[in-house]
Amino acid sequence: MKKESLRQVFLRKRLALPPEEVAWAGERVAELFFSLPAYRQAKTLLLYCAFRQEVPTKRIISASLAEGKLVALPATSREKKEITARLIKVYPDDLVPGPGGIPEPRPTCPSVPPEEIDLVAVPGLVFDLKGYRLGYGWGCYDRFLSRSPALRVGLAYDFQVVEDVGAEPHDQRLHFLITPSRIYRFDEVEVWEKRS
Repeated sequence: MKKESLRQVFLRKRLALPPEEVAWAGERVAELFFSLPAYRQAKTLLLYCAFRQEVPTKRIISASLAEGKLVALPATSREKKEITARLIKVYPDDLVPGPGGIPEPRPTCPSVPPEEIDLVAVPGLVFDLKGYRLGYGWGCYDRFLSRSPALRVGLAYDFQVVEDVGAEPHDQRLHFLITPSRIYRFDEVEVWEKRS
């Protein structure tokens, strides 16, 4: 199946999820996310606001702020096809509607360079068993991750995991993928742990 077809199929499946399943998945994924040693060690995180029935991230954002971690969220430029990590202090007060209505930090929130981020939570429409993902096709996260040494953690529902998404050379690989049922750990995590 071509990438655009994959995106459409899995977006439809996600949008059809009942609210109770979405809420349960958010709680379960958050518990597994907090169990990662890399999360406990991380000082600066790039998280994201769940949108259009993505796995909920509200608990992860709120708990990370409460623990005193530096929490950045992406501000997206569709013209440049890139994201800027901007630090927030109060959730959701520091947010405004961004492109497509996705909540993002106010322009007055300070930016943080990609190289200063310890852990990135990565959204997507489809993920595979090799650690690759399909997003919405803008390439924003791949560009950002190519400049960051951060640990990369995908968040997904179990049905979003397939064998192969057909990764291309510019696609950035995840270190972990968390679904409600398990944590997938990919080979590159050893490389990341040795350099960190």
